[in-house]
Amino acid sequence: MAIFTCSILLCILNCVLLLGSAAYVVFVVPKFVVVFEDLDAELPQITVLLLTVPPMAWAGILLFGVILLALKEILVSNRTVTLIINGIMLLFALGWIVFLALALNMPFHSGINGVT
Repeated sequence: MAIFTCSILLCILNCVLLLGSAAYVVFVVPKFVVVFEDLDAELPQITVLLLTVPPMAWAGILLFGVILLALKEILVSNRTVTLIINGIMLLFALGWIVFLALALNMPFHSGINGVT
């Protein structure tokens, strides 16, 4: 019973992280484009990657992950396997959030370092 509860909680946490970051990509990231244009500086490659892919494509990838997580809970009966998959997806979600943080903060950091 404890593995089942832990698996469900990890699945819910993953879904919340992925859905929250999908909403962030769709509604907040496009506002950074204007800010970065005002900086008039060369953007790091990680920021360019984030901004060149359309926000709906990023959101689609993240929503696909949510759908896979939901299907996994329905189709996989071995709770240990679902717990392992949830752990892997949690690492993916946290990695995605780190990617977003780096991509959106690096241009500001490099701009501050350029000021003397």
